[in-house]
Amino acid sequence: MATTAHGLSDLRFQTLRQEAVAAKATAYCPYSNFRVGAAFLSQDGTVTVGGNIENASYPVGTCAERVALGKAVVSVNFLLPANLLVLEVIKVQDRLLVY
Repeated sequence: MATTAHGLSDLRFQTLRQEAVAAKATAYCPYSNFRVGAAFLSQDGTVTVGGNIENASYPVGTCAERVALGKAVVSVNFLLPANLLVLEVIKVQDRLLVY
């Protein structure tokens, strides 16, 4: 699987994926109702998650990746290099597409 090229086992990838899915529940998106979750894995194995945050002024919103990365940077355990998994689920013609 392509995850091994980035130093992730399939199990670790699935765990990160589940964390990113769960992070979607923390999104604040009253305008678009489009939830995005991100899971950030630091070098020491700490997982930090974030969800997108919308604002009535469109450009002021914050994407899930920036929220997760910001939380990781201010935490005591932040170490580089790291992996970031972003999950977006879009419904198209009764099918769910996962990116």
